[in-house]
Amino acid sequence: MYHGLMGIWFSAPKLAPEETISLQVAANTFKGKRMIGGQITVTNKRLIFRPNRLDGALGGNEISLKHVDITGIQLSETGLAGIKKYGLGASIHSPVNIAAGNQKIAITVKQPDLLIQVLHDEGVVNRE
Repeated sequence: MYHGLMGIWFSAPKLAPEETISLQVAANTFKGKRMIGGQITVTNKRLIFRPNRLDGALGGNEISLKHVDITGIQLSETGLAGIKKYGLGASIHSPVNIAAGNQKIAITVKQPDLLIQVLHDEGVVNRE
């Protein structure tokens, strides 16, 4: 899965024996208005964000959310409204807002509709 240069940039998430990967794509999340680069992995059990090695060394943290804990998925605004809320990282791709308990994260990927669809295919539904 992590061959060549991708293995240098991203570290593989630790999966349980019964976990299978449904989607794995480059992604960004935010710490305030600071964009943290990394990778999203959606498995049959969890959504995992792992920062790239540089952002990990600069304070970016892994995020792991069990599907059963996710209560909301929503496509956010892009353009000026997204920039005001998240910074320049939201100017191109609409952030996907994910709520789980008291934790709310925004993730940008090239194909936000695909991320939402894969989460729905894995049984994640809005419960807000």
